[in-house]
Amino acid sequence: MNLIITRLKYTLAITVIFILAMGGLAPAASTPLRTGILPFQINAPQDLSYLKNGIVDMLTSRLTWEGKVTVSSAPAKDQVNEQTAKDIGSQLGLDYVVFGSLTVLGNSISIDAKVIDITGEKPVRTFFIQSASMDEVIPKIDLLATDINQTVFGRSVIADKIPPASEPKQTIDESRAHPDKLAQGGFEDGTKQPSDLGSESAFSRRIEGVTFWKSPNYSYLINGLAVGDVNNDGRMETVVVTPHTVFIYTVEKNRMAEIQKIEMGRFIYIIGVDVADINGNGYPEIFATALNAQKNAVTSFVLEYDGQKYRTISEKLPWFFRVVRFSRSDSILLGQRGIVEDPFSGKIFQMAWKGAEYNEEKSILISEKLNLLGLTLGDIQNNGQNLPVAYDRQDYIHIFDASGKMISKGGDRLGGGTLFYHIPKENPGVDNWAYLPIRILISDINSDGKREVIVARNQELAGRLLEQFRQYTKGKMTALSWDGIGLVSIWETREISGAIRDFSIADFDNDGKEELVCAVVMKEGAIAFTDPKSAVIAYELGEIKSR
Repeated sequence: MNLIITRLKYTLAITVIFILAMGGLAPAASTPLRTGILPFQINAPQDLSYLKNGIVDMLTSRLTWEGKVTVSSAPAKDQVNEQTAKDIGSQLGLDYVVFGSLTVLGNSISIDAKVIDITGEKPVRTFFIQSASMDEVIPKIDLLATDINQTVFGRSVIADKIPPASEPKQTIDESRAHPDKLAQGGFEDGTKQPSDLGSESAFSRRIEGVTFWKSPNYSYLINGLAVGDVNNDGRMETVVVTPHTVFIYTVEKNRMAEIQKIEMGRFIYIIGVDVADINGNGYPEIFATALNAQKNAVTSFVLEYDGQKYRTISEKLPWFFRVVRFSRSDSILLGQRGIVEDPFSGKIFQMAWKGAEYNEEKSILISEKLNLLGLTLGDIQNNGQNLPVAYDRQDYIHIFDASGKMISKGGDRLGGGTLFYHIPKENPGVDNWAYLPIRILISDINSDGKREVIVARNQELAGRLLEQFRQYTKGKMTALSWDGIGLVSIWETREISGAIRDFSIADFDNDGKEELVCAVVMKEGAIAFTDPKSAVIAYELGEIKSR
């Protein structure tokens, strides 16, 4: 490690000198924008404090644009947030302030930066980049500076690429790229990438013949996602839930526009969401599955738009909820009562709206103990029968016949989530919990007239060796088809950094075509001094072809 740090110091010094010497001239402007760079926070087990000055020096030289942008370092407190950064910028008479952090987790390094417009006329812009090793930090900072130049100052700069010494230049494997980096390099038709890739922007790009869309990064943890016309305006809305908040977005001109934010308080923890008009009044309900603050009891609630605002029509419900959509006009609501001892043990029912509340209508026959969040119904054998398909506790997929008997079990672990439910302790002083499964969908994803099982395939940092500790680092979506014996993969997306938390199939952007819409969690925010980071991505279904 000492050798790596020494090499990093040397490389940093040489790079800064090179950039200072090679800085180009730009046409003069009457009033250059004044930009201040605050020391970056370093989160690392080793002493990398020298990087604070190094990052500031490099960004100063890279962002300086003669006659256009002047850059200087600025003092800061130990902990900087958006408000303190804005206060410092105002006191110093700056136009913009840049601050951020560098975090080391094992061999992975993430660099985050925010650029604040002191006037408040423009939203805060967020930038994120990852490095696989310490040796790559310098060129990664250079790329970060290039993104800031293009996005904030409208300056086209070719980033310096510094390959490792005595090693050939390597081709970037896009199949393992962070969602942001999927935008780099332009589009298949040869047009340039969007110039605005900051936190308030979205982008789309064709990847292997399929249009890929990504939202901005959000500094909150997405626990669930659903799509539906929840305000009955003839357009689809995207409902996103975080632990304590319900967000409602609409996609306009390739952007996620927030139209409603509903704070639900700190005494519940929302773990899932579904949308359907079950009470038949024309306004689809928002079914939010939630736990109490201790995460050992279910306390779900239902929201509905009344023509003017969203109001709670039912609350403190002991039900896990899941909506099953057979077609655009045919949906049912399933419910499973939360059992304190085991969230996999309750019976599953089709629910109905009766007497101004949701009640059990009929039981869904299943021979195994399962949790509803990882269950759906559908005609996967394409014979007219809607059969139950579900994850077990270890995330193996089970298929059941009409009598509830298991007829198939998958050989691979799929899905994968980190949301959990506290169950009674087996030993005093030792926490005990059960991980909850994530969604399964059934749909004709490739328009071949057959319905497929749509699942996420998240990959754990430590594999599946540690059942009581999960941390997912990569994820992708997969479509499985019934071949008469079991399920086989016929299509999958490229692998991205982060975990698929939830997904939906709907025309979320109101272009008349359905998309596969996914919530991706890049950072859970569970580690001290780290913030959560999530995004929404989508794939155009009409362009998907099976292998």
